[in-house]
Amino acid sequence: MRRRDPISKPWICAVVTCTCAALALASTAAADGAQVIKVPFRVSAQAQADIAACVGERVTFTDGEFNIVIQLTPTVFTFHRNVVGGVGIGQTTGTPYHATGHLQIADVVVPNGGETFTSELTLNVVGTADVGHFTAHAVEHLTITREGDVVSDVEIDMIRCQ
Repeated sequence: MRRRDPISKPWICAVVTCTCAALALASTAAADGAQVIKVPFRVSAQAQADIAACVGERVTFTDGEFNIVIQLTPTVFTFHRNVVGGVGIGQTTGTPYHATGHLQIADVVVPNGGETFTSELTLNVVGTADVGHFTAHAVEHLTITREGDVVSDVEIDMIRCQ
């Protein structure tokens, strides 16, 4: 059995840290106790390079936001982020691009002390007319026993250019 290394996925720590900071600054509570925040839509340097490789030009994103919903109970942490109104412009052709996508993270601590973690990410960048389109999809799932053994570790990553 493989043991869980909590530092092996530093992006998870970054998401949680940024989420906590954002909640402290800009959160509103929904009727069900969920925290809802909006932050500007940003695309990482790696995602920008992947998008450019697919569509044949760098895309500068000029508009949009992430709508973020966070729910936390004693046994469940849920983080959901949607792209809303993501708009970009091709730096070479001036072509308009539209971005959609989401990130869903669920971490469940089961009563016997085990844990189940699932993360799913999708990003679509669609150009107008006959220009290229970019789709990225990633899924990760871990099931961990109360002894810390990883008994399920599934990772799927895909980028598609059309």
